[in-house]
Amino acid sequence: MSQHASQQDAARFDSRWMNWIVAQLLDGRGQPELVQVMIRRGYTPSYAGSKVAEIAASDVLAACMAAHRGPAKLAELVSLLGTLFARSGFTLEKRALSPEAFFRDYFLVNRPVVLTGLAEDWPAVRLWGPKYFRSRFGDERVEITHRREADKCYERNFASHRTTVRFADYVTMVERGAGNDQYLVARNHVLELPGLAGLKGDFRSFDGILDPLAQVPYVRLWFGPTGTLTPLHCDDRSVLFVQVTGRKHVKMIAPYFLGSLYNDDRCYSPVELESVDLDRFPAMRDVPVVETVLEPGECLFIPLGWWHWVRSLEISTSLTFTNFLRDEPPLIWRLVMR
Repeated sequence: MSQHASQQDAARFDSRWMNWIVAQLLDGRGQPELVQVMIRRGYTPSYAGSKVAEIAASDVLAACMAAHRGPAKLAELVSLLGTLFARSGFTLEKRALSPEAFFRDYFLVNRPVVLTGLAEDWPAVRLWGPKYFRSRFGDERVEITHRREADKCYERNFASHRTTVRFADYVTMVERGAGNDQYLVARNHVLELPGLAGLKGDFRSFDGILDPLAQVPYVRLWFGPTGTLTPLHCDDRSVLFVQVTGRKHVKMIAPYFLGSLYNDDRCYSPVELESVDLDRFPAMRDVPVVETVLEPGECLFIPLGWWHWVRSLEISTSLTFTNFLRDEPPLIWRLVMR
């Protein structure tokens, strides 16, 4: 190799190549394979071979290997558990359950289920909707999210989409047509407004499942038109999602498949579950997606670590609860928000 070629190769080699080689060696790829990749990218064979060998023999890589061994074992075990889950043919059940059966068979083993027979007789199931909200609370000012459709990252950029309007004006927006441009979501915290306190008389806690003494801020309201979309994400704790009025299509992915979701920013995944781009996200090819349509009065238990995607099929209202009786102190996945 000429001195000029060597200098050119050295000038091109930067931290991105270093990080890539280290990551590939940690994943068990052989040195010859990495050398061939570098040659195809224009490096001379002698430089590529010597650089990969240098990194492979370094004390830094040895330390990385030692630190990586435990996480690698864990990742392999989680992958195998995911394979078992995929083979199981798991589907979401809709069941009427006692509190004891719910905690024993679902909550404490982190398994989702749709609970029936709990909320169907709430006044909210019968009353909530545009006419009721306008007549009782129309003059109240509420925060909503808006101008979402022009921003592919509207959930991540939540703060820039907040605005305050009269509740009656927002109801009119909801009635005027389908779409995802505006939505009153959990993070708008409208149930904490004194002027909307009357809404809390339209629903109740679930005896034996939720803590009746811990509601606000553990209960949140969602209200929007047909077509609102909450993209694939994961909450930091278990959630009971109650569909009050209208219907919603929900898709879920088990925690075992976190490594296939390309999760690079807090609790969000860039994967669009309505039409997965397998060229961009090839690891999604064999990931099983569990789905259901929630009817009014049905309650979906979303366990800790389960990823979910929600599309409204009609004008709808929903409530989410996180005040489970047997979650004390609460289990919180703090790192998912970082």
